[in-house]
Amino acid sequence: MASSAAGAPKRCYYEILGLSRDCSPTDIKLAFRRLALTLHPDKQPPGSDIAAATAAFQELQHAHSVLSDPHERAYYDSYRSQILFSDPSASASGGAASPVYGDVFDKVFAQELAYARRMGVQEPASLPVIGNLDSPYAQVTAFYSYWLGFATVMDFGWAVEWDSARGENRHLRRLMEEDNKKAMRKAWREYNDAVRGLAAFCKKRDKRVVDMALKKKKAEEEKRKAEEREEGRRKEERRRSGRWRIKSLSGQGWRKRKGCLMKRRKRR
Repeated sequence: MASSAAGAPKRCYYEILGLSRDCSPTDIKLAFRRLALTLHPDKQPPGSDIAAATAAFQELQHAHSVLSDPHERAYYDSYRSQILFSDPSASASGGAASPVYGDVFDKVFAQELAYARRMGVQEPASLPVIGNLDSPYAQVTAFYSYWLGFATVMDFGWAVEWDSARGENRHLRRLMEEDNKKAMRKAWREYNDAVRGLAAFCKKRDKRVVDMALKKKKAEEEKRKAEEREEGRRKEERRRSGRWRIKSLSGQGWRKRKGCLMKRRKRR
């Protein structure tokens, strides 16, 4: 992202689009279309700095991709201050694998561990570290696999809506308990979804993941081209082989025809 390059201060995504934080999805769409017409590198006059225009357009695209997705916009709004005021060099070098997000996941894990020990339940599996740009990709995969499959050990007993002990009769107490269980399950699912969503948000922007995806795409493209070249070579071989067979067959036909003519002449 252009704004985070070379230690430059980060710009708020809403500022990039020229919008307020309470803007609607339609406002975001219209602002992106309007700015894209002026910032696109192909729309720049002769003599313009194409590199700067490309960086500005990429910054615009990135802001739009985050704010146009309801879930990603919610995460950005929640951690906007940390993202904007974190160390620019760390964020630029590691993408999503920066202290901003690493600290968030560390806090979530610490909360899980403290709850498990206090309540005497099974402790969560050990936490893979987020690493840095030099970390092996297996470590990156382990980190995101852990958080994308996250399931909290907390039971969310504090989400209950009723004090079932105060129910007037058994039937009412049973209904209260059922409502409480539903509320606890709902809070448990929402918390898991929030943590997993944050992991997906980070993974999508992790430079290591992006680079690996580009590397795989390039390898697949090279493999496809190699297969096309091999297929072209085989077709050429079949074509040449077909020509030789036609020549051979035509030569055999001429010899047979010549032999028949010679026999006729002898009979005469």
